[in-house]
Amino acid sequence: CCVVPPRQILRISSPCTCFSCCQQINPPFSTMSSASRIEYSEKYADDVNEYRHVILPKELAKTLPKSRLLTESEWRSIGVQQSRGWQHYAIHRPEPHILLFRRPLGTDPQSGRIDPELARAARDEYKNQFGLLRK
Repeated sequence: CCVVPPRQILRISSPCTCFSCCQQINPPFSTMSSASRIEYSEKYADDVNEYRHVILPKELAKTLPKSRLLTESEWRSIGVQQSRGWQHYAIHRPEPHILLFRRPLGTDPQSGRIDPELARAARDEYKNQFGLLRK
């Protein structure tokens, strides 16, 4: 694929055309304008995690790797904006422009760390909401 060492990739003005390394790290500048068209779902949860999905413009999604999950620095570099602690956890193959995120219940959105007391309270609230909590 690309022969440019990784530390030099960030210094080049346009990525290579191999579509397998550089564009993951340094997407074309036109994708930056696509960031304003990124859509965010409401959060939803189960008894362990909270979830959300992010819908990317299709032209932006075409620049992303198809066979692996994105790191936090990668999804932030394409313009996805959300609080700390979110992890890209799955690829929905029929719609690869939809990124699926999760984070443990009780995650502090400022630090990204899990607060055990917040986690317990969030689990109890979930169980209470669905009638699973014994009174």
